[in-house]
Amino acid sequence: MIKDTPLFANFLHYLKYDQRYADRTIDEYEKDWQAFRRWSMRIATELDPLYVTREIFAGYLSDLSHQGLAAATIRRRLSMHRSFARWLMDYGYIDGNPCEGLRTPRIPIRI
Repeated sequence: MIKDTPLFANFLHYLKYDQRYADRTIDEYEKDWQAFRRWSMRIATELDPLYVTREIFAGYLSDLSHQGLAAATIRRRLSMHRSFARWLMDYGYIDGNPCEGLRTPRIPIRI
């Protein structure tokens, strides 16, 4: 499981008060974070969010796709993780964004 850390709460605070994200977006990001924490229990007893790798995120995205989640949902979840990693980089917690370069499913175009 992803280690419970105040970093994610601080990230949400930054989004809400500094970036003025909507409450609904904050709620969805929190749900996405909890879903990732539950998923991570299957691969490790505890993961530090500062040491999550690109390979771990690739496995997570693959599992989401195999679960049949909508492309838009998978894209939003990855977007949240990319934003969190960017925030961690900006504040000097990590050196690189492990989510960069990961491909997400395309959203089908309705005609």
